[in-house]
Amino acid sequence: DDARVEDPVGTPPLIGRTAIERFYHKGLGRNKVHARLTGPVRVAGNCAAMPFRIELEWGGQPCTIMVIDVMEFNEDGRFQSMKAYWGVDNLELR
Repeated sequence: DDARVEDPVGTPPLIGRTAIERFYHKGLGRNKVHARLTGPVRVAGNCAAMPFRIELEWGGQPCTIMVIDVMEFNEDGRFQSMKAYWGVDNLELR
């Protein structure tokens, strides 16, 4: 319930399950979204980082975003936080 998502890094974090679900449903729920890893997942302690490519529509136009997500998990193995590293330089409109 107190998990945090910062997507992309530098934007105000979303805090709590309801805010996070709303964000993903609004941003990804009505689009055809395809995501795939572009490299191996790296794990260190209770954190994991994964590079991936996401293809979706942005403002009605197809686009690709290259992202690195860094996730942190609590002692019970549950999701605690996620930071998405990407910016306009990682966004390609097609």
